[in-house]
Amino acid sequence: MGRLADDMTRLVGEIQAARDDRRRLMRDLKHATVEMRRAVAHLRSSFAADLAGARAAWLGAPASVSPTEQRLKAKRDAEELAKRDAEVRAKQDAEERAKRDAEVRAKRRVRKAKRPARDKARTVHKAGGRHRSR
Repeated sequence: MGRLADDMTRLVGEIQAARDDRRRLMRDLKHATVEMRRAVAHLRSSFAADLAGARAAWLGAPASVSPTEQRLKAKRDAEELAKRDAEVRAKQDAEERAKRDAEVRAKRRVRKAKRPARDKARTVHKAGGRHRSR
């Protein structure tokens, strides 16, 4: 191959690698965001439990919800959030796979459509003639 073809092949590879890296980065950012939301939800529920306990101690009245109940609720909420996030992640992965598969199928169709003209040109070239398109 010539130098230009080698450079073009290398550039195509670099572009595809950059796209893959960008997809991976976006997926990792989404996962990190989900984890941060989960941590913040847990922290907020802990603060709410502490605040309810402090109010009960200052006012002398029992807390409306015990800290144990609040922790259990926070745990259930975190599990529900994790389940929804897993579903979203699975859906996104499936969409990404479907998109890649569609791109591959489209490339194959283009190659298949070009194949008869390429074969005809090769045959004419081997026979020593010129290829004339219709």
